[in-house]
Amino acid sequence: MYPRHVPLTLKASNLATAVVLAAACTAAAIQGVRATRGLRWPGDPDFARDIASAEAIAAGHPLSDPFYRGEWAWYNPLVPSLVAGVATTAGQPIPLIYARLGAYLNLAAPIAFFALVAAWWGRLVGLAAVLAFLFLIPGRDPGWLAATYSPWLLPMHVAQGFAYLALIAVAVAWREQSVPAFAIAGAAIGLVFLTHTAPALLIGGVMAVEATRRLVVCRDGLGARWPKGVAICLVVALVVSAPFLASIAWHYRLQVRNAAPMAFVAPELALENAWSFVRAALTPSVHGLIAAAGWVWLVRRRRELEARVLLVASITALAFLLYSYFVQTDGARALALSGIVPGHHFVYYLRAFEAVAFGLGLYAIAGWVGHGLSQAFPGGRRVPVDVVMAALVGAVSIAAAWTYPGYGARADFWFERQTAERNFADAGLRGMYEWLRRETSAADVVLAPLNTGQYVVGAAGRKVVAVDKLFSNPYVDWGERARDRDEMDRLFTRGEWTPFLNRAARHRVRYVVRRGELPTGMTPPPFLSVAWKQGEWVVYRVGR
Repeated sequence: MYPRHVPLTLKASNLATAVVLAAACTAAAIQGVRATRGLRWPGDPDFARDIASAEAIAAGHPLSDPFYRGEWAWYNPLVPSLVAGVATTAGQPIPLIYARLGAYLNLAAPIAFFALVAAWWGRLVGLAAVLAFLFLIPGRDPGWLAATYSPWLLPMHVAQGFAYLALIAVAVAWREQSVPAFAIAGAAIGLVFLTHTAPALLIGGVMAVEATRRLVVCRDGLGARWPKGVAICLVVALVVSAPFLASIAWHYRLQVRNAAPMAFVAPELALENAWSFVRAALTPSVHGLIAAAGWVWLVRRRRELEARVLLVASITALAFLLYSYFVQTDGARALALSGIVPGHHFVYYLRAFEAVAFGLGLYAIAGWVGHGLSQAFPGGRRVPVDVVMAALVGAVSIAAAWTYPGYGARADFWFERQTAERNFADAGLRGMYEWLRRETSAADVVLAPLNTGQYVVGAAGRKVVAVDKLFSNPYVDWGERARDRDEMDRLFTRGEWTPFLNRAARHRVRYVVRRGELPTGMTPPPFLSVAWKQGEWVVYRVGR
């Protein structure tokens, strides 16, 4: 028999709860700090875009595209803004902040996750869920495929804390039906959107479904009535996210011209690997079976607000994941449909919700065990469910401690560090980065190879003609920019200076990065001079 509800007040002391939560977070943070200790540069390719964005913000251009002069920002700006502020205040380089801050800041994710579950279903359920969130559900999967603690300051990881707190605010708003509560929920949703798009879509789905449900319930003879706070929530969310919306909605009118950033498909989620992915997801495991019991528990209580919110968020995530599969089909291409957000971002939150289901499934099992023990005692003496649940949480804690020696084997704790250590192994690229930072301005445009422009020039806070299409502004024609870059490179190599200057003037190119000097025997024109050289890398200055 399921317990009718999970009490919000537990007999376990606040101190015991705090100790277990602190121990779990500390155990995770030890690996995170070890993975980032001493690094001066992060590893993931996304950081080139994020560092360039933070550099633009630090230079006083918060709505500037990280790579292209004259274009506007297109990626969620809150994390780069935070990093720019911390770097300026601490007097440290932006790449260093990106490399090290995440190990500490991202502890907000498990803490906010615990707060969400504990607020809705009690501290013991919260502890069970956070232990699963940190140590059981992710397994060896990389951090970008499973919501958990990661030491890397990627927007998707930082957004978790805001997303879980926003879900609390949304539930409070619908329960209280007051204007202040809806205003707070709107502000929370706006902050989530400023941080990352995927969780904002999930929470938006929750708001839309709940509003529609209340609209239907509130029908009367005069028509349908919306809850009075819905408009307030929407307006506040729009105001808070206005800096981002001003760029993508007002300036660009959401007209996508480069779908590559939205259409990225992780190999695990490629259409041809769909069955393998589903089979792996459905492979029985102890924590998976416990989570399955939790999903049943939630479905049976779908009329309760908190259960309904989590179920709708989960269904919304699943819907977006299925859409990411559909857009890979020929039918979607024939309809000219493109991705909205890459599908792995929704797998990410489905894994978080699985951890919640694990906690609830454990509580359901505690109810069964407690009921069985009560029947077994002479006279029908009742065994409190919370006592059984505390024992089960203790068992989960022991299991997490038992598996902890292998916890550091997660890719986030060793592979990403190795990637970071390999960055700028080339002394010439390090020298180029330092020279660009020292001798050029934030408005200077550099003609460079795609990767060099992205990882060196862009990260130095300077503009380029084109970068890899996956990291290029989706509202700017990447093909045109890439063709111009390639054509200028060809003209420069052949010494066709007049057409080169015509194209360079179009993009306001001030410098040209080359691997090697001009061919022997080619006389450089008067407008061209060597501005910097180290090893095989050369930077030419165009003009005087």
